[in-house]
Amino acid sequence: MRNQPDLEHPPASATGNLAAGVLRPRGACRSASIATLLIVALLIRVWAAARYPNIIWHDEVYQTVEPGRHLVYGAWIRSWEWVVGMRSWLVPSLLVPPLWLGRMIDPAGPTGAHLVTMLMIALSLTPIVVGYLWGERMRGPLGGLFVGSVAALWPDLIYMAPHPLIDVFASHLLLVALYAAFPLVDRPSLRRLTIAGALLGVTVYLRMQLGPAAALAMLLAAGRSTDRWRAVLCGSGIVLAAVGVFDWITLGTPFQSIWLNFWFNIVGKVSDEFGVESPLFYLGAFPVVWGPAFLVAFTIVLLNVRKHAELFLVFLAIVATQSVVGHKEWRFVFPAISILTLLIALGLLDAIPRLSAFADRWGAPRWTVAIATIALTGGLCLAIPATPVFSSLWNNRSGMLRAFERLRQSPDICGIGVLYMPQPTADLSWVFSPGSAALAADTPLYAALPKDGWKSSASYNAAVIEDGHSLPPPFRLVSCAAPGTGNPLIPGARTCLWRRPGGCNRAAAEPLRVNWPRYFLDDRGRVRADRVAPVMLGFRPKPAEPLATALSLR
Repeated sequence: MRNQPDLEHPPASATGNLAAGVLRPRGACRSASIATLLIVALLIRVWAAARYPNIIWHDEVYQTVEPGRHLVYGAWIRSWEWVVGMRSWLVPSLLVPPLWLGRMIDPAGPTGAHLVTMLMIALSLTPIVVGYLWGERMRGPLGGLFVGSVAALWPDLIYMAPHPLIDVFASHLLLVALYAAFPLVDRPSLRRLTIAGALLGVTVYLRMQLGPAAALAMLLAAGRSTDRWRAVLCGSGIVLAAVGVFDWITLGTPFQSIWLNFWFNIVGKVSDEFGVESPLFYLGAFPVVWGPAFLVAFTIVLLNVRKHAELFLVFLAIVATQSVVGHKEWRFVFPAISILTLLIALGLLDAIPRLSAFADRWGAPRWTVAIATIALTGGLCLAIPATPVFSSLWNNRSGMLRAFERLRQSPDICGIGVLYMPQPTADLSWVFSPGSAALAADTPLYAALPKDGWKSSASYNAAVIEDGHSLPPPFRLVSCAAPGTGNPLIPGARTCLWRRPGGCNRAAAEPLRVNWPRYFLDDRGRVRADRVAPVMLGFRPKPAEPLATALSLR
């Protein structure tokens, strides 16, 4: 069995020119080329995040940033997952450094949130680096620049870049693990397989739905070799033992963030309460979101599927696993989209020698092949974000974000009311807000309720409300965002900002109600203690709050 050569220096047999007659850049230019590529990608992502602020789903606020802010500031808004102790503290802990640094630099400002965004954008360069290394192994530095450039410009990767979703963290880890497991031009060394196993272990810990794909990747990488299986299992076993202990210390039982998640969302079908789609949902979602570019992109992949079969099978495993789960969202397959993006780039790279030979037979200059490949890639990257569905994603809840940013800059704000959902769930409108992390410290958030005659409005002097509702005097309408920037569940909805003079009476409104799914409630709407803290294999989870307190947070 051969050991894999050094990761940073591909073997000579694996390198080659992007097209014949093109000289390979000198080794001294390699670092400059990678740096330039990453800087350009970084600038694109920073521009997109600033130009198109949006919230993909409230998990990026209340599953990661909000608990991370709690570790720095103390106060926080708890969603039901944290009340029952179902989420891991690993990702919120990773967000503590930027949030803490932001508090030191700008205690009442948005610096902490901006640093979290910059951290995510920096991590979003992972597919670009992996793509460069794969492309370099296949066709030399120019091949690396081509694959890395496709990843740098691909719209899905730009769109997801600034969002601190668990899916995004897991996707980046999975890509690095796949690079370690599948060097493409040679068999992986035992060291690489150990690293791959460790990264796959963390990936599954963060996103248990990626378990089948991770297992398939291990099987494809290790094959029938006992030594390879030992390396993979050693890496994954050590990491899984460590995160199991981490859950035990922070949540109360080993692997609680995995088994309790499975119990509630798979067995109890809590996630189904947020919508159930057909098993064929993703098969139809790709052409709807990507438009006609879907046919071109998948044709490129399928024409080269045998050469990169391992990556394609992992892609299929992710989509198939998510298709079995009833509740589906586009973000759930982001790890698959990252793999698919690199498969498209690698497929185009593989096609260049064949196209060059075809050009030779017809007497066409070879530079036409390069131009055609670049034009096709650019066309895909421009066509996908231009589709009606994808273009609407850029402004998802941007009205709410801009309203909160405006209120954060107002020193006289003492409370904010939110009405973002229709009755009877209006008191849960906070779920769709950017949370306390988007506000100055100690600025309380309330549910703005028309059903009580706006009596609770004495507790806030600003409100962010979907149009269609009007607050009574002394509130006045300040501004409304453009249509399509509000609640995505309400077509054409706009978000409006209201203000009134004077202070706030915090006793006039009740604290925010926990967004309990129906699974946890009895017929009278009371929380069931037996479902909040179930017993499984002799383990009972320790909720983030004492059980009595958790039951009182209705």
